[in-house]
Amino acid sequence: MPKDYYNILELNRKCTQEEIAQAFRRLSLKYHPKRNSNKDFAINNHYFNNISEAYEVLSDRKKLILIFLVYNITNKIVDYYLKKLMFKFYYLINC
Repeated sequence: MPKDYYNILELNRKCTQEEIAQAFRRLSLKYHPKRNSNKDFAINNHYFNNISEAYEVLSDRKKLILIFLVYNITNKIVDYYLKKLMFKFYYLINC
């Protein structure tokens, strides 16, 4: 399941490219590993990597569309096989 990039950047889904860039700048300054103390280096590095990935995907419309399509197709496949499995399970219990 893909990450919710809007949530990582603390944005709503109707944001503009400018708002995406502003959120990236704000959060990257907040969580940059070299800017913060060494005690939280691993945590800050993890957050910074997630923020960078989210900005990379949201700023590139082709990547965003591809992830959206893959996510929707994956959900439909999982739903189909889950319903099929539940039907078989229900049939086994009641027969």
